[in-house]
Parts: sequence; structure tokens; C-alpha cells
Amino acid sequence: MANLDVVELAGSASWRFASGVDDTAVLALFVREALQLTVPPEPDNPPPLDGRLPDVAGDIDAAGRELAGGAWLDSWRAIIAHAVAGHRGAPPGIDQWSWLRQWAANRAAVFDPPDFASLSECPALQRSARGTLDAGRAWVDARLPAWREPVGGAVTSFDYELIRHTVGQVAHRRRVRPAALSACAVLLPVRGRWWYRVKPGAVVCSIAAATSPNTAQALLEDAFESGSAA
Repeated sequence: MANLDVVELAGSASWRFASGVDDTAVLALFVREALQLTVPPEPDNPPPLDGRLPDVAGDIDAAGRELAGGAWLDSWRAIIAHAVAGHRGAPPGIDQWSWLRQWAANRAAVFDPPDFASLSECPALQRSARGTLDAGRAWVDARLPAWREPVGGAVTSFDYELIRHTVGQVAHRRRVRPAALSACAVLLPVRGRWWYRVKPGAVVCSIAAATSPNTAQALLEDAFESGSAA
């Protein structure tokens, strides 16, 4: 999966859970913060990145920040939707390799450096993405090892036994077989124990939320419960 830097599948023949850090999403957050874009305070707009950002000179004024910020959220939602699709994988009955090729091709619709033609309808955001690309990539590349080995040493940041226990609880409440349950989480290196359900069976969350047992259990329950009801 081309833009999923850290991905792990957990489960067995009876259930499935996928999680990972998505570098495209982190780069989008870098643009938002490095240029201090004015983004609407929606619940799916994540907290600030966890870590000091370098100084980035951007040719953007207050009006440009507002224009770029207004378009940023739509771009962000498309990026997260694409990441979720990658976590979930090909639907049953669909050829895996054909689906992967199409998924990779669809990436250009949400993230197509260095020109970012996908952002041409908002020149302010397009210029912002172009101007911060090199600094953003350097910032992400320097932190990938830490995201691959988060607290506890687990690639997913989620405790396997906690996932398995949650699956058992949800299956019992729903009176379904564990095989009916699947979920995924897009991890972000942002501050605090933040998470948000993107769609049934899929959440986006901070690494801190994934490594906090109580918060992790709450978001796992929500992901598996909502997924089972979809």
C-alpha cells in the first residue's frame, strides 16, 4: 500500500483489524500548521502535530490563509477516506491486485506532488502544498522510526490482547460470530488522546489514544460496534 508507512493487520480467520500511520495525512497536517492556515473548527479537524515544526517561509497572507484553510478540510477528508480504503482492502469477490492498482491510481486525486494539480481549484492551498513539501517530507522522514516503534514496541500501537478482548465483547453483545467483525484505524502523531469515527468501522486517532488502554478500548469498541451495524 503505497502511502501507508506503518501498517499492521491483526486478527485471525475470524476477525480483522488494520491500523497504520499515513504519511500523506501527516503531510497535510504539516501544511495546515506550518503556514497557520485558518481551518474551520470541525470535529474531524485534528489537534496540532506532536513535535516542533521547522520555520517554513510561505508566500501567503491572511486572506490566503483563510482561502487555503477553507479548502484544506475538504482535501483532508478525501485523504483520510483514501487511507481508510487502503486499510480496509479489496471488498470480497474483487481481485486483490486489480483493486490495489486502482487504489494507487486514485491517490492522484487526493495527493499528487510536486505540482498538486488536484488542488488547482484553490490556488492558495495549491501554493501552500507546493511550498511546504520538501520541509514536510524531511520532518516526516525523521520521525518514521519512532512511529514504527511506538510505546510498548508494537507496530500498531494497539495492544493485541485488548483488540482481541474487544472483539469478543462486541461479538457477544451483537450476537454475531467474530468473523463478522472488522475495523481499522488511521493513526496520527497529533497531541492528546484524540479520536474520531470517520465512518462505520473506521476511526482516525492520535498515537497517544492508541497507546492509552482506556481510550483505546473506547475507540476500538466504537469501531467494531459501528462496523457490525453497518
